[in-house]
Amino acid sequence: MESVATTSIEDGQTPSSTMSKRGGWTAFPFVIGTFYPIISTVLSNNLVDLFNYFSLFFPPK
Repeated sequence: MESVATTSIEDGQTPSSTMSKRGGWTAFPFVIGTFYPIISTVLSNNLVDLFNYFSLFFPPK
């Protein structure tokens, strides 16, 4: 009842050349698109807090 999936490596081939490629540069735009909103939100909130703290663009009333 036990079945073990094995792959045979022919002579002269390395294991990395027989495995399928996963991700790489193909996944890069998707990773950037996923993290961009999070990173930009955190950076913009921190910049606004720093501007307010040091009264850079918003003069005190």
